[in-house]
Amino acid sequence: MGYAKTFTIKGEKEELKKKMRKLAEEYRKEAEIPGFRKGRAPVELILIRMGDALEEEALRKLAEDRIKREMERYSPFIYGAPRVENVKNTEEEYSFDLILEVPPVDEIEIDPKKIKRGREAIEARIQEELKKLQEINAELKSVKRKSKGGDVVYLEIEGEGERIENWTCEIPKGKRKGFYREIAGLKAGEEKEIEAEFPEDFPIDSLRGKEGKVKIKVLDVKEKKLPELNDDFAKDMGFENLEELKKSLREQVMEEMKGHEDDIILSLAQQVDMDPPDSLVAGIMREGKPEEQAKLEAKGLMALDAYILKEKITVDDEELEKKIDEVADQAGVDRVSDDVVEVLKIQILREKAIKKLTEEG
Repeated sequence: MGYAKTFTIKGEKEELKKKMRKLAEEYRKEAEIPGFRKGRAPVELILIRMGDALEEEALRKLAEDRIKREMERYSPFIYGAPRVENVKNTEEEYSFDLILEVPPVDEIEIDPKKIKRGREAIEARIQEELKKLQEINAELKSVKRKSKGGDVVYLEIEGEGERIENWTCEIPKGKRKGFYREIAGLKAGEEKEIEAEFPEDFPIDSLRGKEGKVKIKVLDVKEKKLPELNDDFAKDMGFENLEELKKSLREQVMEEMKGHEDDIILSLAQQVDMDPPDSLVAGIMREGKPEEQAKLEAKGLMALDAYILKEKITVDDEELEKKIDEVADQAGVDRVSDDVVEVLKIQILREKAIKKLTEEG
């Protein structure tokens, strides 16, 4: 059970004999046996002289063939070196156990709805970006009433030997302190001497973040009217509708929040009730992470890899080649090694799986 999958391989003795004979024919070409010219010794003689060695190699070759087939089912998620155990060779048949460390696809059930932290963080960021777009495109209209939170106020300021003719600021909503508390409630045309702590972006450098005294005059008070979030707004932004705008923002946010993938991995780890393979833990520890953290992350990655295999998430050649070219350019080489290609393939698969999980949740 778990990540260690055992496959018992059996075959008829005749299959083993055919493999041994094929190997003997290959050795015969280079064999130098007294009484025969090079490459002329009978195959049967090679079998007699090298019987045990040929049998062992034939078993190994048969094992390699089966290992290759099984590894293709789980590729590229093979966590440790394949092992062959319990080799048996009788008169009628041969058998051995093939052990692979792979994602336990049939034993892990992932519920995308439990992937909360990552999804909620992404959705919150999307709302933030939408709010920013509303703010940028807000309509400002002068009002005669007293200023309040959310209003944009235009001020003339004198203090510290300086005169600022027209400084614009927005009065914060909710609880206010210092300078903003003093200007809230003023109308256009009113003047006031203020002694308070000033904000970090105050136009007089010597007063930024400090207490002091200035005289102000309110030049104008403008109410901010945010545009409605609807299809018309999205069209003004260059999109077909609001859903297309949100989709674009989601892709942008997910690209910016790639570091947030750790939260998704940890959420997945909480859905797994089995230990991860030591080889996967060791690989994470080589990145400098402590053992307990590495074990937790390994559980999450094992679950993610199982999800990838179950959902049949794939990487097409174009995606992989693009990533390979990017890495090769960064490294200043023409081509990266096959090992690096496998790492990049795994990276792309995991990124696609995280995106799918987030969207499904």
